[in-house]
Amino acid sequence: MTLLKPAASWALLAGAGAYWLQTLASEHLLDLRVYRSGAAALLHGGAIYAEHLDPTDPFHTPLNFTYPPFAALLFAPFALLPWAFVVAALTVAGIAALALTTRLVRPRAPLAAVVVGAMLLGPVGWPQGTLVMGQVNLLLMALVAADLLPAHRRWRGALTGIAAGVKLTPGIFLVYLAMTGRRREAATGAVTAAATALIGYAVAPGDSVLFWTRLWWDPAHVGDQAYPPNQSLGGALARLGAGHGVWLVLAAAVGAYGLAVARQAYRSGDELWGVLVTALTGLLVSPVSWLHHWVWAVPIALVLWARGAWVIATCWVAVFAVQPLWWSLPPPAHDLATNSVTLAGLALLAAAPYLILIMDRPVPKIGSTVWNRAYGRSVGASRSAARSGPVAATRPMTAWWLSTAAVRSPRWARRRRSGCPPTSPYSAMPGTGSGRG
Repeated sequence: MTLLKPAASWALLAGAGAYWLQTLASEHLLDLRVYRSGAAALLHGGAIYAEHLDPTDPFHTPLNFTYPPFAALLFAPFALLPWAFVVAALTVAGIAALALTTRLVRPRAPLAAVVVGAMLLGPVGWPQGTLVMGQVNLLLMALVAADLLPAHRRWRGALTGIAAGVKLTPGIFLVYLAMTGRRREAATGAVTAAATALIGYAVAPGDSVLFWTRLWWDPAHVGDQAYPPNQSLGGALARLGAGHGVWLVLAAAVGAYGLAVARQAYRSGDELWGVLVTALTGLLVSPVSWLHHWVWAVPIALVLWARGAWVIATCWVAVFAVQPLWWSLPPPAHDLATNSVTLAGLALLAAAPYLILIMDRPVPKIGSTVWNRAYGRSVGASRSAARSGPVAATRPMTAWWLSTAAVRSPRWARRRRSGCPPTSPYSAMPGTGSGRG
């Protein structure tokens, strides 16, 4: 209850403003109309994956349902309830999900500022964010965060499996669970996801066969990969004219690298950063990651800022606030701007191993007593090394960097996950005190 009360209060406070924001776009709300069309087809015995038209849509946009049949079943209330109520309910639910995720990621973060600020960013707000498009990405993010981030939770993996049953991309978190040695939790999520597929087959067998044998791996069914809001690695390569084979090779390499970094973060006792790196990896390697899919950018920014990586956090938020992908620039600046979110994601993923080492870790000042006791140097020896040249001056820093292997040791990770106070990597050395305690 302590976790939910602040989130619920701020969600209701921001809900009125968000609903006003939504009414400006309620004439369209393309993805919400897609949900309603797929659910209506399921309820009336029609073909879920046929092209539909919403008679209330003033733009008469063709609607193609792209989710598994289980999602169409969950969206059935959208087709039965009044449009205005569905818009308001989904908006408030999305904001509440964002507030819950914020509380799980940074419990002391100013909730109102985070929610209102996120509504101004591309993945959440204008011009094609989750709230404006009527998407469910905030809800899926909250499911995964509530499943993986609490220290002790029974049936871990089940909520992630449900999220993967609604939308396939959260399935990468099950791979993360398996790679970090939590095979029981990964199996729980996989069985849950398989159960959602069986439920979908029970209510729509023909559409289930069509989806799982052809549509789920066909990105053309989702939309034009080269469309600028597709900020995945596949979208960037499609805009640059690269072939499908190039994407397969690069996506496999980025996926393997990202999951390896997430695994290293978990072994360091940093479950939060491991989950966020996994989310970032999934967004990059997915064939289609529309701008409104990048809702994980909000908790990533919160963690970067809270742990002292202010420059990186500011640049990260600026990409989503300024949104260069919509700018009209001459080449080659146009290619950089159009792929700005993808490039920012790749840069952050490349820096992710370094951030494991510096974030939320005690770093002694070079030349200080703690520094020199830890590595057997006197203050005078350190200053002498600094005067000897740049190579000698970097040796103390190199020694500290290598010493972080103690932080990443399985014993230290078990202490952190079990709730024991983490100690610094140099606290175990003679004469260095007891660390942070």
